[in-house]
Amino acid sequence: MRLLWLAFGLLALALGLLGAVLPLLPTTPFLLLAVWAFARSHPGLHAWLLNHPQLGPMIHNWHAHGVISRRAKVMAMFAIAATLSISLVMGVRGYILLVQCVVLAGVSVFLLSRPGRPPAINDLSAVEGDRTVSGRNPARCPADRRGSQNAAATTDCAGRGDNDDANAETR
Repeated sequence: MRLLWLAFGLLALALGLLGAVLPLLPTTPFLLLAVWAFARSHPGLHAWLLNHPQLGPMIHNWHAHGVISRRAKVMAMFAIAATLSISLVMGVRGYILLVQCVVLAGVSVFLLSRPGRPPAINDLSAVEGDRTVSGRNPARCPADRRGSQNAAATTDCAGRGDNDDANAETR
């Protein structure tokens, strides 16, 4: 079975590398498939792909943040438009064209709904998994780091109390 996963991973890697130079072939989905297959068949290739200077960040950004780069989005939307245009020019039957439109519209919505870049360092508190129960990032808020639930509940990272804004209006 490992040989099957290895062969699948190598095929996906080859298609992903072709996608890096051919405009209508996607890169990221094939690289994700390759990483998945290599994780089941060849730990060395898995680690190589994840640590590759050009390919690794793309894979990491997808896994960590669900990011699809702006370039990949533009290329995908171009491929979608080309597919529909070719289908129209070739005179594809209406029901096939309808299925294409529905599927490609769903793909477009998904692609365009994904972020185009990872969050900035200052925005990491908004990334799910970095939040505490109080909603603040403990690495950025000393009150949370001290472990004081009371202090975390009554002050924000700047040291203001929960009611300071209300108190300022009544003063």
